[in-house]
Amino acid sequence: MALIQELIHDHKELFCLLDEVRQLGVGNETGRQKLMGAKKALLAHLEKEDRHLYPKLEQASRQDPRLGKIYSSFASEMDEISRFAVAFFEHPWEEKNRLDFARDFGKLYATLRQRISREESILYREFEKLST
Repeated sequence: MALIQELIHDHKELFCLLDEVRQLGVGNETGRQKLMGAKKALLAHLEKEDRHLYPKLEQASRQDPRLGKIYSSFASEMDEISRFAVAFFEHPWEEKNRLDFARDFGKLYATLRQRISREESILYREFEKLST
């Protein structure tokens, strides 16, 4: 499977897990397991991007100022998203703090959904241009 197709597939799998977490909550073992599965899926996806996508984009951005702006915008945004996601996933969520969970989960879900949409429509297309 080509890299971009694989990354898009990862996105779909991640959101399947996140949708299950949203339905189940974290007040039961199944919900907490799905949450940890989403964490693992996200971390594996980010590692794949860091290894295969971003180095090539970074290298090309040195020669292309337009791509450089796109790359730096996505990179700095991802730093912020990663910090929030790590803090969210490391929190010991339990039933008693379900309102905080719902608020933070909603923020994480919306942020990831928006980021992924932008990645697929902008960043991945730029990467594919480099591969042709």
